[in-house]
Amino acid sequence: MSDVSLSPKTGSMLDSLTRALGIHDFLPHGPVLTPRQRVAAFGRETPSGVTYTGAARVAPPVMPLQLFGVGYDVDLMLVSDHPTWNMHEYAMITTPDGPVWLAKDAREETLEQSIVAERDDLDDWLPEVTVRRKWSRVTVDDRSTPQQLDLSLSYENIDGEPTEVSWRGPHPTRLERLRNTSTMGHSRDAFLVVLDLSHKAAARHAAITINGQKRRIQRLLGLVPMRFALVQTQAGVAVGEWTQHASPGGLETVHHGKTRQAWTILDEGTHVVVQQRHAMRTLSYRFLRHGDALELVHARVEQFARGVPVCEMRFEPALPDFRRPFSDAFGGRYVIDVNGQQSHATGRIQARSEDGTGVVSILPDAPEWTTDRPMQSIIRCVADVAYVSLQRRAVP
Repeated sequence: MSDVSLSPKTGSMLDSLTRALGIHDFLPHGPVLTPRQRVAAFGRETPSGVTYTGAARVAPPVMPLQLFGVGYDVDLMLVSDHPTWNMHEYAMITTPDGPVWLAKDAREETLEQSIVAERDDLDDWLPEVTVRRKWSRVTVDDRSTPQQLDLSLSYENIDGEPTEVSWRGPHPTRLERLRNTSTMGHSRDAFLVVLDLSHKAAARHAAITINGQKRRIQRLLGLVPMRFALVQTQAGVAVGEWTQHASPGGLETVHHGKTRQAWTILDEGTHVVVQQRHAMRTLSYRFLRHGDALELVHARVEQFARGVPVCEMRFEPALPDFRRPFSDAFGGRYVIDVNGQQSHATGRIQARSEDGTGVVSILPDAPEWTTDRPMQSIIRCVADVAYVSLQRRAVP
C-alpha cells in the first residue's frame, strides 16, 4: 500500500484524536529533516563568525555541553498500576565484562528515572548519564531460547523495595519503519533526549511484584497490555556540573565534585579532537581550528561492541571558543543523530559572552517531545580552570 499524504487539516484532526485517546506519545516518527534539508543546513563546517576580544584564559579546548548515548541490546518495558512508579524497564547492555542488566524505574509524578545495577563502580560509571543510581544485586534467571524470551529478574529498587519480574514472549526482531520515538516525558529535568527504537515485540506474559504485592499491568486504551520487548538507543545532552583543567596527558574533568576522567588531545591540523576512553564507551569532541580559536563543530559517543556511534551532534556554524571573550551574539543550529540514524532532533544554539562568562542556550525545535527540554550552559574560566554548569532552563 502506498503512503497517503494528509492535508494539514486532516493531519491536525488526527493529531488531536491521538492526543485525546492518550496514544500520541506511542506513535513513532521519522527524521525531522529530509536529506536535502540536512545537506543544506549541515553539509559544511564554517567558523562561528564571532569577534574575539581577548586571549584564551585556559589552554585546553572547553567542552560547553556533555553528550551521552546508551544502546540496549534488549529492553523489557512494562507499566504497572503502582501508585509511586509509572514505568519499569529492564535493559541488557553488552560490556567488556559480559552482559549487564540495568533496572530503570520512573516515578509516577515526576517521571524521574533511576538506575539499579550490580556494578561496584556504579557511581563512576559513565558520569555523563546523570540519573540517580543504586547498587543492588540483580538476579536474572534467563531460560530464553532462539524462539522466545523467557526470564525472571529480581532486585531491590531505589526505595529499598524488593521487586520481582517474570517475562515470556518473542524476541524483538522486526525492524521498525519509523524509529524516532517519544521519551514519554521521562527525566525531563535531566536530559534533552531522543530515542531510536529499532525493534519491538509485545510480550505474551509479564508480571511484576513490588514489595510483596503483585501489581496489575496497565492497558493502552483499556485493551493493549503495556508490556513490550524493545531494542533501543537513548542519546542526547545531559545536565551536569564539571570542571576541566590541563593535565600532563591532555586534560582532566571532575564531575559531581569527585569523579575524575582523563582526556587526550589529538592535533589533526585543521581540527583538534578531545577524547575520553572508557571500557564501555568513547567520547569525542571535535573542534575546528580558526586562527587562534578552537570552535566545537561535532561531538560523538561510540559504545563498546557497536559498529555505529550511538550519538552524534553537529553544530553549524561552529560554536564559539569559550576560552576567550567575544563581542557578538552567536546564533546557530544543531542536529542529533542516534544509532546511525540521521536527524532525530534539531534546534537552535544561542551564545553570548558577558563579563568573562560564556552563556550557551540550547533551544530544541523538533521533534515535538524535545521542545520542553531547553538547556543553558554557563562557562567560567578562572586561574587555568574551566567551570561548566549545564542545567535545564525555563521554556522560552
